[in-house]
Amino acid sequence: MGTMRLEELSIAGKVFIFLLIVGLIGGGYYIYVTQRFESYVDSGNSNLTKGNYERAITLYNKALKVKSFGSAPVEINNLINNANKMKETEISRLVQDVIAVIGDKYSGVEGSNVIAIRKKYYSAIETDEIENKINRLELLGYDKSKLYQYRQTLNSQKKQIKNRKK
Repeated sequence: MGTMRLEELSIAGKVFIFLLIVGLIGGGYYIYVTQRFESYVDSGNSNLTKGNYERAITLYNKALKVKSFGSAPVEINNLINNANKMKETEISRLVQDVIAVIGDKYSGVEGSNVIAIRKKYYSAIETDEIENKINRLELLGYDKSKLYQYRQTLNSQKKQIKNRKK
């Protein structure tokens, strides 16, 4: 028994070998693309869990560029929509928390602690938590003019508290 040479194969044999090689290369590429896609999606999910919404969306878009066929576009669009909803929900919750404490003088809404300070129920309020929430809103890309307003109001309240201590 000897080895068979390519020239000795029939046309059907040559076509079969060609298709086998193409199939192996195509299958390998498909596996590579799928692994990269899943890596981007997993990284996006990890960032989403940490509250890094913009980074998660960026990674989801990279996954879509790698694999834009099959069910991938629908899956990615659902993930992006979910990330945007989670971001909006967090922004809404943070704004409510901030307004509950410091109020919104431009909208005519007074926070509970602003009223308490004026009525001398509190000699001090915890401002670090509100500052952290305002900073988080800034990271989430919230309206800069509103953030400026919230910081001004908080600073005004701090001055009221400081003056009461004297």
